[in-house]
Amino acid sequence: MRRVRRPARAVIIAGFSRGAIACNYIGLDNDEIAKLWLAFIPYSHCAGVVTNWLYPGADRACALLRLKWLDGRPVFISQEKSVESTRAHIGERAVSLSQICATSSL
Repeated sequence: MRRVRRPARAVIIAGFSRGAIACNYIGLDNDEIAKLWLAFIPYSHCAGVVTNWLYPGADRACALLRLKWLDGRPVFISQEKSVESTRAHIGERAVSLSQICATSSL
């Protein structure tokens, strides 16, 4: 694997559907990993909105803890139909988050 030079925090993490869940689950696993990302772009899911996924930490409380690692970085959340449940979920958090939620026509 070739080492690539990049400015600090110049990487964006994105995912579609379950990949969107991975943005939050893997990309925000801990402070060290979370610091790698400049921004997050999950499409179709936001961790903690739906809580019946079959992985450890799929519950709302764990998802909200992971979202704290964002530490004010931008998030563009897009999904089919309404984003209101996602807006409400993110609004429950105690930390500030620069966010944009959008609905697609899919």
